[in-house]
Amino acid sequence: MKASTKIKAGDAAVLAAVLALAAAVFFFSRGNGGARVLAEIIVDGQTVYEYDLREITEEQTLELTNGVAVEITPGGIRFVSSFCKGKDCVRCGLLTKAGQSAVCVPAKTVITLEGVPEKDAPDAISY
Repeated sequence: MKASTKIKAGDAAVLAAVLALAAAVFFFSRGNGGARVLAEIIVDGQTVYEYDLREITEEQTLELTNGVAVEITPGGIRFVSSFCKGKDCVRCGLLTKAGQSAVCVPAKTVITLEGVPEKDAPDAISY
């Protein structure tokens, strides 16, 4: 039996969303000076969890409803298990800096770190 290499509309939409998210994170998260780091877990295009990594005091593992496990530690986040064949998402390791992201395409799950400036911190324009 020959495997089909056609891209389905749903696959294309997920890929486009992941690429758009990665581009937005890269564009808006340059540098962490004076910023807190927000970890976001997105499943099937919907944000299911958000954490300020500065507020995490102990390691915790989240078992998502889609069969993926994500570990949040003080200062980082990572995939720890997934049902996907290659486990590339798990091998991405610990994400610790704004702008980093990891994706598990079969599970339609994205974890990303975004820098959020403090209220009185200078931005690129006023700096």
